[in-house]
Amino acid sequence: MIVGPTIKTGLLHSRFKSRSYFYHFAHSTQLSKYQSKLGSIHGEELLYVFGHPLNSGQSNITLLANFTQSEVKLSENVMKYWTNFAKHG
Repeated sequence: MIVGPTIKTGLLHSRFKSRSYFYHFAHSTQLSKYQSKLGSIHGEELLYVFGHPLNSGQSNITLLANFTQSEVKLSENVMKYWTNFAKHG
């Protein structure tokens, strides 16, 4: 439902000689209620993009308190990657 249409859109976009970029986020949050053997659920990377693991334990929202130290580091890296892409392409 996600991968096929995304690839098709990228191929159509590239026909016009425009640069197209894809990324694949496959980390499944360890204590998530959506545990998956296939990786992450659609949109799960947004928690990492916007730094929610950095606020772990500082909120009453249970989801924000369920991140490991490695997931905090992952969030820092994902934010750095997205920021660098926005700045430099």
